Amino acid sequence: MSSLIAFTGFILVFLIFIFLFISPIAHWAIEKYAPEYIGRTVLLRDIHINPLTGSMHIEGLTMKEQNSDQVFIYVGQTHLKLNIPKLFTGFYQIDSVFIDSLDVQIVQDGYVFNFDDLMMTLLAEDSSNVEPSSDTLKYAVGKTSLQQVKLVYLNKYPEVRLELSNGKILIPEIAWNKNAIHIEAHSIVNNAGSFEAAMDYNMASFDYHLVLQANEVSTKPLFPYFGDYLNSTKAEGFFSAKMQLRGNVDQPTLFALKGKMQLDGFELTDAYDDKQLGWKQFSIEIDSINTAGNLYRFDNIVLSDPYLLFTLTPNGDNLSGLMRVPDTTSAQLQTMAGTEGTPAGVVNPFIMFAELVGEIAEQYSKNEYGLNRFAIENGTIVYNDFLTNEKFSVLFENFNAQSASFNDSSKVVKFDISTLMNRYGNVNAKLAVDNNNYKDFDLKLNINSLTMSIFNPYTKYYVAHPFWRGDISFTNTTSVKDGALKSNNRLIVKQIKVGDKIKSDSAFNIPVKLAVAILRDRKGNIDLEIPIEGSLKDPDYKWGKAALKILKNLLIKAVAAPFDLLARAIGGNPEDLKMITFDPLQDSISQPQRQNLDAMSKVLTEKPEMTLKLVFRYNPGLERDEMAVRKALSQWIIEKTNNSSLSVDGSLPADSLRLYSPNDSLFGQWLISKTKLTSPAISLQDKCLKVIGGKEAADAMVNELNKRRDLAVRDYLLKAGVAEDRFTLQSNPDEHINLNTPLPTYDASFDVK
Repeated sequence: MSSLIAFTGFILVFLIFIFLFISPIAHWAIEKYAPEYIGRTVLLRDIHINPLTGSMHIEGLTMKEQNSDQVFIYVGQTHLKLNIPKLFTGFYQIDSVFIDSLDVQIVQDGYVFNFDDLMMTLLAEDSSNVEPSSDTLKYAVGKTSLQQVKLVYLNKYPEVRLELSNGKILIPEIAWNKNAIHIEAHSIVNNAGSFEAAMDYNMASFDYHLVLQANEVSTKPLFPYFGDYLNSTKAEGFFSAKMQLRGNVDQPTLFALKGKMQLDGFELTDAYDDKQLGWKQFSIEIDSINTAGNLYRFDNIVLSDPYLLFTLTPNGDNLSGLMRVPDTTSAQLQTMAGTEGTPAGVVNPFIMFAELVGEIAEQYSKNEYGLNRFAIENGTIVYNDFLTNEKFSVLFENFNAQSASFNDSSKVVKFDISTLMNRYGNVNAKLAVDNNNYKDFDLKLNINSLTMSIFNPYTKYYVAHPFWRGDISFTNTTSVKDGALKSNNRLIVKQIKVGDKIKSDSAFNIPVKLAVAILRDRKGNIDLEIPIEGSLKDPDYKWGKAALKILKNLLIKAVAAPFDLLARAIGGNPEDLKMITFDPLQDSISQPQRQNLDAMSKVLTEKPEMTLKLVFRYNPGLERDEMAVRKALSQWIIEKTNNSSLSVDGSLPADSLRLYSPNDSLFGQWLISKTKLTSPAISLQDKCLKVIGGKEAADAMVNELNKRRDLAVRDYLLKAGVAEDRFTLQSNPDEHINLNTPLPTYDASFDVK
């Protein structure tokens, strides 16, 4: 009896000893032997093990980087419960695992990750001579829950930092006899956007089913991946998606996908931080993509509120300037962050994705595809051309394009396109593209109410004449089949008026005023048919040059054989009563204005019951630019000649200015020295504005100029005997009309008292 009591007492003492000291022993053993077994330092703030209940609680677990004091993993709280009774049956069951505050830092250096040593240790072959057991290891892990998970990914080249924070991970169950694993995860991405994911994975077949939802995840951290390919300071937006993906890990090119993805608020800038491309929303709705079945069907692809800037300069265009071909001899590409021979694609997910798409494309020669609707909505396109040393700009607003539904069996893909050009020109087009050969197409284009004067930078350059009036209507029917171009064009210009010839070394030697006068009908309009044909397979054939050549031939023909055309144009002309037009910066009455004012005065004299209203309109930007160029050119001439006695209010007389050209290279160098603006994309006018004190200073000068014009018109009418209550002068408040006015103009209208 005493022996039994003694044995029982020993057992109790042993259990008490185990209960009291197993936790500090485990604490000591983990910190002591971790470097030996995993090659990493592991520290614990506290550990508590209850051998009776099988519960374990760990606080402040820290794993260091290999051979470093930097933290690789930190775990704030870990709770797990081992099922002790089942342990004695050879069944390892953890009822639950709970982890709170898990921080992990992943570092990539070319091919190398900071956890490679751990993977090698875990996957290393057993070198002991102990024969492996043939018994099946039976295990089960119940609900595994991770809270406050933070994952930081650092890539050394390019320097990329991605952060997932406030993460949650839930795994309901893992068991030896169950191949299926279900995982749910949620996280904040880079302190802003978020994602949720749920995945079912089969460990035996490697099949997976992923449901993913991302909300406004910023792509800004990914910008460094574009660094070798873009001359840009920004290429970013916000990515959102709701998708389902099925596939197999062993066959990455075979997958099935459906759902919706979109990139919102995208903006691409150039090296000067100026916006070149952007949109409000770009969404893709995927009905079904199945690479194994070679099926690609989309519901809607919509680009909303896009913006595009296209600028031509003597050095090329801005979009081509955005692209940069990486230097293949660069040490950064041959040796990525110290990793010899690492190709760029290893660390660039966009290159990896492009290679994956390429692999899929190579595997299949015939696709079954379809798209319900492709649309561009409310777009804005700004086209600038600085090739002629003039500030030429065309604005396309409310640009809309939409396709009809099509699929792989469709013969053609049809598009309807419309836009507003410079706020007044209506552009409508219908395009039908051959579905088997995109180079073959049919186009019908119609443009109405476009102001001729917007093309003055070109007309000055090519024919040495500006066009001060003219409303354009243009229709075009073009067909391209197997490289053969056939285009029928009709150009109608109403109420055209040509300005005086200017000095130009680039223009064709054509008497434009005479040609236009002959071509106009008795209503003052020009109506031309322009057929164009040619082979696009000929590398020397250019459609634009062919059109210019035909126009040139028409003008020459009109001058060479005028008689028939003149007979059609005989008739009266009331133009003198419609408006009074001033030259840029003109503030006094000259012969053209006297002719208009005399005619208007005569109407009022002969018809005492009538009144006259003159509404002044002008383009403040054009006047401002003219004022800036004149003032800056005057300042340069005065400095150059060291003679300010000829100056009137800081400007030289027009006769003196005609001796000098703003396109003089010495003047351009002087502007650069004054403004320090060297970019070829900055116009001459903008440089001159900076020289004279900026936009505000120029606007003030233009306002004073307009007051002098009003006073000159008023004084002339009064001297002509028109009573002051018979006429009124006022300004046109319509900004759109003003912006489409090439010359300062008083529009006349007659009324009765």
